[in-house]
Amino acid sequence: LADVLRHRRVSHPVRARTPSGDFSLSESVLKRLLQNAVDDVPRCEVAAIRIHVDHETYTGVTLVMSAQYPDPLIPLADELRERAQHCLSAVLGAVSPPVAVRGMHVHVENVTAGDPKIGEPDAAS
Repeated sequence: LADVLRHRRVSHPVRARTPSGDFSLSESVLKRLLQNAVDDVPRCEVAAIRIHVDHETYTGVTLVMSAQYPDPLIPLADELRERAQHCLSAVLGAVSPPVAVRGMHVHVENVTAGDPKIGEPDAAS
């Protein structure tokens, strides 16, 4: 029990609104759903997802990714945003604001010559 308590992770509630009623889900569940939604985008790897919440209301998300060189980054970021927005709308319903670069930021953390999904080393390595 001490080991479990030491490794517990706090996950804040996020409010959702659907036609059948309002409910809350944990931030960690929402992150996992978003990760599943963007996992199969080729030539990039989403390494972190940060959910932004104000008083249990979703206000935005940051996707931190690595991309494969020389793929254009803007279309890749747009595809990630589109998939994330589809997921958020399906899960959060009317609470989810419309997609916008300001509220759904894609941060490029790394660009690599190898496929970031399988961790291929850079050509320079």
